[in-house]
Amino acid sequence: MWLGWGGSSQWSGVGESSCPGGSALFAGLVQVLLRAQCAVIDPRENPRDEPNPRAVYDFVIVGGGSAGCVLANRLSENPAWQILLLEAGGDEPIPARVPGLVETLWNTDVDWAYRSVPQTTSCLGYDGRRCPIPRGKALGGSSVINRMKYMRGNRRDYDAWAAAGNRGWSFDDVLPYFLKSEGNQEPNDVDTIYHGFNGPLMVERFRNHSRLSEAIVEAGRDLGYRVNSDPNGIWQQGFTRTQATTINGTRVSAARAFLQPARTRTNLHVLRFSIATKILFDGITATGVRYSDARGNSRDVYVTKEVLLSAGTIATPQLLMLSGIGPAEHLSQMGVPVLKNLRVGDNLQDHVGVEVPFTTRAETAPMSGLEMSASFILARSGPLTSTGLSQTVAFISARTHNPDYPDVQVFFSDRLCGRSGDNITCEYKDVDGEFNIIPVVLRPRSRGTIRLASLDPREPPMIDTRYLSDPWDMEVALAGVRQALRISRSRRLAQLGVKPSPRKVSGCEKIPGFSDRYWECALRRRTISVCHVVGTAKMGPAEDPAAVVDDRLRVYGLQHLRVVDASVMPTVVSGNTNAPTIMIAEKASDMIKQDWWQ
Repeated sequence: MWLGWGGSSQWSGVGESSCPGGSALFAGLVQVLLRAQCAVIDPRENPRDEPNPRAVYDFVIVGGGSAGCVLANRLSENPAWQILLLEAGGDEPIPARVPGLVETLWNTDVDWAYRSVPQTTSCLGYDGRRCPIPRGKALGGSSVINRMKYMRGNRRDYDAWAAAGNRGWSFDDVLPYFLKSEGNQEPNDVDTIYHGFNGPLMVERFRNHSRLSEAIVEAGRDLGYRVNSDPNGIWQQGFTRTQATTINGTRVSAARAFLQPARTRTNLHVLRFSIATKILFDGITATGVRYSDARGNSRDVYVTKEVLLSAGTIATPQLLMLSGIGPAEHLSQMGVPVLKNLRVGDNLQDHVGVEVPFTTRAETAPMSGLEMSASFILARSGPLTSTGLSQTVAFISARTHNPDYPDVQVFFSDRLCGRSGDNITCEYKDVDGEFNIIPVVLRPRSRGTIRLASLDPREPPMIDTRYLSDPWDMEVALAGVRQALRISRSRRLAQLGVKPSPRKVSGCEKIPGFSDRYWECALRRRTISVCHVVGTAKMGPAEDPAAVVDDRLRVYGLQHLRVVDASVMPTVVSGNTNAPTIMIAEKASDMIKQDWWQ
């Protein structure tokens, strides 16, 4: 199925018209979706820009991503508080609601499309040895462009945070906040003690899955792993078709879950296409934010209570450093007056691995583009209601052999819809011709950094990921590859004709066979990040020299400034990071209310 549109690879402006209209901007599926847009996104759901923003608010939230949307909702519950939310992007576009179109959103104007600086231990086969780092640029942030998995990690992750001196962050402490946000639609398939059913973040399984997905789960059983219907419950290890942040076959972004229900509150103002350029201070007290509005005008807005940074793992440290908060030596080199010497931008972590390719027999005829489109529009069914094989996940102990604390998350991927320039191509077969098993390291020891590249806040910072720089990460990754190959040899997958692909990674062809030496080469050259970057404004006790914020997320040595996003994670959780980021914002909202309740 080919889909093209009028000479633009951008999604901006989609969904701006009133229902039930919608101009025929695109061909094929996207055009159909626009014509039926009220069944996918009603533009009236979106918060409108405040035409006359105030000069002073109680709280200014910088960043309308997963955390910022939660803060905007929870803080505006108090009608006495005036809240301003600044977001650099626009609204969630219509295609974002369609799970099967997820990859078509990357490298568009709803993606910051960051790239690392040239690397020496990873991403060596990418253009310029620079790792790609997709990040969402829209209301909802990366929850608009991610694969929608609802995963929390392992209880030991949070217990380790607490053990390191972060009071109130053990698993038992944070579980109530996971439950508060979650609106699980499948109570019969999960351990109800560990799930919430009345929260705004809808959670269910994808409506469509293939025979190959079923076979992979059963292959795990054959290999001695449990088939785990709830890896967010008491057991994490095992094979599963994951739950996702969807409802009725469509994506539920953080904006849809948290911001849209609050859109009519008169005390909540939203400014889209507005980039924060500096935090304003009076001595050590944050007093407001300077930002560039949608027209490019520089404006100052002031706070009576706090500035809340929710710009994400990359943009939050960038803004802190532009405002004089960061490593003193680096700030001095950049000509930024040092307000507070903190290790902002250190401690960057991510989950990385490699694609292990396989082929299968195609046993059924492909579904046509028209059939896929009709199924989605008319019945919210069919392949476009899912992300294909990526909904299948396994948590295994490949290197440490601790069944209570898996060290590898195994992803599976095929390709449903993708973009090339201005073209979208969608293909679907019940058993695809080629797929990948992607083992990733859950608790990496490698650490990267964020540093300023220039004093222009519109320029991306220098991102030095340093993936696989610690030898331990390579050991775990190779153990994961060996487990991926073991999965492929299972009886269930053999019945579907699954075989290792002879295709080799460019630059590794001269290494004979598929030995550990070959896979180390592949890991170095075609490093796969699953985009779980965290840690660059580390939460920690005062005696931790690397800590940027305390356990109430307040920036050390400063007043009325708090960081609320994935950058505060001391260590990356053992799983996907969107649900934990939402949890952090739920907990932060309560802490802020406790600190300022009148």
